[in-house]
Amino acid sequence: AQFVGFLEELLTREGEFSVLWDCRRGAFPSLKQFRTVISFLNANDKAMAKAWDARVVANAILLKGAIRRGVLGVMAGVAKPPQPLWIGADEHAALRFARESAAARISESGAARISETHRHR
Repeated sequence: AQFVGFLEELLTREGEFSVLWDCRRGAFPSLKQFRTVISFLNANDKAMAKAWDARVVANAILLKGAIRRGVLGVMAGVAKPPQPLWIGADEHAALRFARESAAARISESGAARISETHRHR
């Protein structure tokens, strides 16, 4: 419930952001927790899922264990998230990925706004 409240607060704000998931302590959310979050995202014609896809620039997942990272990589390959995804154990690399993804998105959206402005003149 606390995480869902955090998500709602985050997704109702303006702006784009990268997400760093630190799962190095080994615990993944339970199936019940996943279902709670999925229900929240899918409620009201998937309003929060659409907000997530619109605002999240990239996801970086810190995870110990090559096997776990490999399994998660396969799962991500099947799920094909719309945002760039980084999976690894190096915190500095994860933060660099998040910053670079955000900078690239800002650059892209700025170029799109400039292009749109020129189109309307």
